[in-house]
Amino acid sequence: MEPVVTSISSGGGKPRSKDKVMTRLKFHEKMIDYLKHYCNHTTLHGFSYLVATDLGFTARCFWFLVMTISGCLMVVTVNNQILNFINNPIIMAHNGKTLKMNDIPFPALSFCSDNQIKPSYMNLTKLFSKRGNYSSTDYTQKFEHLSRRDYWIKDPGTIWNPEEGYTSNRTDIFPWRMQGGSLSRTVRFILDLDANDMQDFCTLGGRGFLVKGYNPAEQPSLTGGIAYAQVDQMTIIEVVPELITTSDNLKSWSPQKRGCYYNHERKLKMFSLYTYNNCETECIVNITINRCKCATNFLPHFGSQRSCGVFTKADMECVKRIYYSGSANISDDIRTQYSSCNCLPSCVELKYNFKVTDMPWNFSSLETKFKKKSSFVGLHITYKGGSVNVIERDCVYTFSSLIAASMLEFTKTLSRRTTKNGFRE
Repeated sequence: MEPVVTSISSGGGKPRSKDKVMTRLKFHEKMIDYLKHYCNHTTLHGFSYLVATDLGFTARCFWFLVMTISGCLMVVTVNNQILNFINNPIIMAHNGKTLKMNDIPFPALSFCSDNQIKPSYMNLTKLFSKRGNYSSTDYTQKFEHLSRRDYWIKDPGTIWNPEEGYTSNRTDIFPWRMQGGSLSRTVRFILDLDANDMQDFCTLGGRGFLVKGYNPAEQPSLTGGIAYAQVDQMTIIEVVPELITTSDNLKSWSPQKRGCYYNHERKLKMFSLYTYNNCETECIVNITINRCKCATNFLPHFGSQRSCGVFTKADMECVKRIYYSGSANISDDIRTQYSSCNCLPSCVELKYNFKVTDMPWNFSSLETKFKKKSSFVGLHITYKGGSVNVIERDCVYTFSSLIAASMLEFTKTLSRRTTKNGFRE
């Protein structure tokens, strides 16, 4: 038989406990050495003072307090940056690109005359002096005739949309395209107010035309470029376009997070192209039809819809409640219907601003030609400058920008360490 050898340790295993204690002490000493080594060699400012042998206890406590406060401030700052990215991930800034003026369309123009209805056709001063007696059949028929009149223009062909721009180099197209940077490249208009056949009841004291410039893909509105051209004056309007695009980095984002719609993401029933103004217009039309059971004449609508009667008090009161949406008296259900439309800006927005200059002008030659007293208005409309700056909608941080920043910081740290070691050698 093989002998059985039994190992008996004296002291009931105390040597093993001492070994464990010694091992832990050595581990703690190593960790302290590592921390001291890190504090002495790190490029972060302040850590070397915590382990400096030539500093007293008070100085070390001071630097420990400074580093603690700095660390807390760093955590707060990083947290604020993260919250800012979550709540405001989009930034609008110039991307350094410019476009030639003939790469964007000339603005669509609308002229609104102060002489809306001529007294020779309908004397509104006499009509409204009856204090609400608007039941005249003759006047009602004339209003209906005005509201249902159709105006047609020859469309030479549309080969432009906001996202793709022009798809052809043709010049006989709609909307217009023209170069800027010179008064010789100007659209000129001579308008006749016909002030001899005009009633003061329908004006606010003016004698002229309201001129509105807007995106050719949109309905006319009072936002953007607007000017007033008076009789017996030449009005020069310099158009300043503003183009807002969206970075390709945001195409994969949802419209709500991105804050805009591409044309294929939101289809409208009344418009072929999506814009914020078109969406708001369609929203108002739908609300009017649902609540008032009629459609207003000054906005697009389907031909089968009944027109809201000018002399029908119920129709007019209903329309006022909808169109005066900014009033404090608006009902909550109308506010809910407005918000349910969920209209966002388009991802490619084209806006126009006006810079207006007026000067007196002599239209005596036109007076002689047309044998009438002057009530003419002159308009010169041109671009200001030869190019348009592009503002781009982009995310605050992208994955590639974070990687680039990390690599830059790593490179800076590595170069500092290499330079420091080189000096030591």
